[in-house]
Amino acid sequence: QERQKARDNYLRTLNISPEKKAEAWQAYQQLSEEDKKKLAERRQGKPSTVTSPTLK
Repeated sequence: QERQKARDNYLRTLNISPEKKAEAWQAYQQLSEEDKKKLAERRQGKPSTVTSPTLK
C-alpha cells in the first residue's frame, strides 16, 4: 500500500511543470519555522501527496 501511494505521488508530480515546482519550493523556503511545523502537523495522518503553499 505504501508503494502504491509512492507511485501515485510520483505520477502526480510528473504533471507539475518544473517552474511551478521551483516556485512552490521557493515559497516553502520563505515560510517561518512555525508555519513549516504547522504545515507538517496538518499533513500528519493524511495520505501522502505532494503539497506546497502555492500548489494547493
